[in-house]
Amino acid sequence: HGGSAEFAAIYTALRLVIIFLYVQAWRHVPPSRELTARYILSFSIAFFLWLLSMAVPEPARFWLWAIALLIEISNGPITYLTIRSVPAQESHMDERFGLFVIIVLGEAIIAVATGVSQTDWQWPSVLTGIAGFLTAVSLWWMYFERADESTINQALRGGKQALLRSYIYGYSHVLAFMGIVATGVGIQFAIEAAAGHAFLAEARTVLCGGAAVFLVGVTTLQWASPSSLPGRVIGARLALAALVLGLIPLSGMSPPVTVALLSLSLVALNHFDGVALAPV
Repeated sequence: HGGSAEFAAIYTALRLVIIFLYVQAWRHVPPSRELTARYILSFSIAFFLWLLSMAVPEPARFWLWAIALLIEISNGPITYLTIRSVPAQESHMDERFGLFVIIVLGEAIIAVATGVSQTDWQWPSVLTGIAGFLTAVSLWWMYFERADESTINQALRGGKQALLRSYIYGYSHVLAFMGIVATGVGIQFAIEAAAGHAFLAEARTVLCGGAAVFLVGVTTLQWASPSSLPGRVIGARLALAALVLGLIPLSGMSPPVTVALLSLSLVALNHFDGVALAPV
């Protein structure tokens, strides 16, 4: 609790750095001036909202944050879809998305290790930890099986529809990141519950809800990539997301069984989904 003003101050300072860099780009790269001018304008408006929020009490402060974030998030697609020409550029966003997936997956692995280390290595907790590790590997498998490092660059060279799909691709990563983190935390809850703690509905919601959010996010972003996804794969993933959510009210199911079912379902889905990456 607390600390929101400090958070706003740090975010505002970082945003000021970004604005300065866009000003430098506007000065030194004339072909990109239409693009950079729009970013300077939108980010400056958001900057002043973040700055103003530090003087506004909660919860009004959070509403200002929401407006500022909406401006920042919507600026990209609006700018790229409406400017006269997109400047020639080489994007590294696909690589950065992949690196961030590895980072959050690492946090999921840490959650598994932390959960097991605090349970005196009781066999139900160990089995849950093994299933949890297999779940984390399955999430990695599903994302990188169809990773396409050319998505953003192809969109920059394509038309308006390709640019729009690239933003769906980019922003859907937020769901994938959220899902991985929530699943990792849910696995830790399950490991602790297997050692004798209660496996509450809230913990099951974090575990199963996180997996479902990841499935929706990774399916959406891979659908929006140039290679897209076969319809049967989309249907199978969304069906599994619905089935996983159906595990939440099953209070009588033990943590090892819940995590094992989740991990085996993901492995089976990855096997079913194992199609070589190819344009469609």
